[in-house]
Amino acid sequence: MATLPVNRILWESLESVLLAQSKELMRDIAKTLKQPEKPLMDAFRKEIKNVYLVDLSEPTDEKFLCEALLDDTEVAQRCRKAVVFGEKFCPCHTHWSMPLSLTRVPSLRRLKTSDGDIYFLCELTQNIYSQSYERIGFFEKNRIVLFEVTDV
Repeated sequence: MATLPVNRILWESLESVLLAQSKELMRDIAKTLKQPEKPLMDAFRKEIKNVYLVDLSEPTDEKFLCEALLDDTEVAQRCRKAVVFGEKFCPCHTHWSMPLSLTRVPSLRRLKTSDGDIYFLCELTQNIYSQSYERIGFFEKNRIVLFEVTDV
């Protein structure tokens, strides 16, 4: 992962703006719930995490991406939303756990081509599948070989 220098004044400004906005949100929540702000603010201060800027353009580095599996298509895929440093799940999936239905299915590796196409590789059989779980090719010598289907 590449590191980029950030001017200290800009970084501190960003942190202070985020903290101020967070406190304002806590006040609004307390007001909406008609509860005192102090307990909410105290709980918030305990949960403050260090902030890191991460360049997510590097597709091979997935340690900053949500690990929750979404099973809304034939092939369950990881959420891949950005996560806070040290966490495994994004805010949408903080209480996510593996459904039993997903523990008994074959595991596929997600492949993204330079064209942006997404395929799935079964490392056991070396078969390539589409996002709709159709077998569309195979993996050979570090290359994806796709079937060409023509009407006769």
